[in-house]
Amino acid sequence: MERPTLGGILRAAFAGYACGHGLTLDQHKAARALIACRTEVLGGYDEECPEGDYAARRYYSCRHRSCPQCNGALNERWLERIKECLLSCAHYHVIFTLRSMKCGITTANGSVSIFFGMRPRVCGNCCAIRGIWARRWG
Repeated sequence: MERPTLGGILRAAFAGYACGHGLTLDQHKAARALIACRTEVLGGYDEECPEGDYAARRYYSCRHRSCPQCNGALNERWLERIKECLLSCAHYHVIFTLRSMKCGITTANGSVSIFFGMRPRVCGNCCAIRGIWARRWG
């Protein structure tokens, strides 16, 4: 039995799915690219062994950024590089913006080094007043 691909699944079910859901133009374009990936639609070439023992038709890839056939290995390599940068313990990544203070902090020394010196006080005040967006990593 042949292993299913995303393109194969989309070829079988996308038309019915698209009728019942309000998809954007970008979503339709992505689906069309994935449906056409490695099919006659994109064209291809013949691959043959000089001795004649092997012959196969190979089709061109869509190269869409969401295509697991085209970018699966690339995505895996990227994920491995990112994993190397993560801390080896559970931690939180906190992101917030200080709009009113931003200009003063960055112009004081041409950098945000002053901010890092006062971050416990700023974080405590900002978190208590406005709330924060936090994401748990690890």
